[in-house]
Amino acid sequence: DKLNLSGKNDLFEKKTIKQADGSTVTDYDKDAIYSAVNRFVDSYNDTLKNASVSTDRNVSGAAASMSRTTQVLSRSLAKVGITTEKDGRLSLDEKTFKGADMDTVKSLFQGTGSFADNVSYAAGRIGRAATSSLASMTTSIYGSNGYFGYGGYAALGNFFNGYF
Repeated sequence: DKLNLSGKNDLFEKKTIKQADGSTVTDYDKDAIYSAVNRFVDSYNDTLKNASVSTDRNVSGAAASMSRTTQVLSRSLAKVGITTEKDGRLSLDEKTFKGADMDTVKSLFQGTGSFADNVSYAAGRIGRAATSSLASMTTSIYGSNGYFGYGGYAALGNFFNGYF
């Protein structure tokens, strides 16, 4: 969310920054932007990891969509220090990132249609699919009378199997 703020809280608004030598310069606060993008990368990786243990087709389909979006933009992401590992996770190189053109970073992470916007949409789909899947498991575990049903054993077993 920090990447998409506007106005005085906009991370991509140039600010007056005090240098180590005491002078000031007007530039992007690359440390703050790096920190926000690093949290985004961590969240992306956590989402992929958690989605990978799901047996629900809607969850895995939304995760695959998120991965495809990343693959399509992999060259643009690499230019700003974000690379895709073989397992689909993202990694962020601080030196490359801070040396990158911040207008390019901004176009990837801010606004409608940006990489971050598309990933956010896919992550929302994953969340909704997981919630729906959990709700249907709960319904199948307990019958309409509220008692633990025989069919619930299979659903409960499948639920726990997803974690081991």
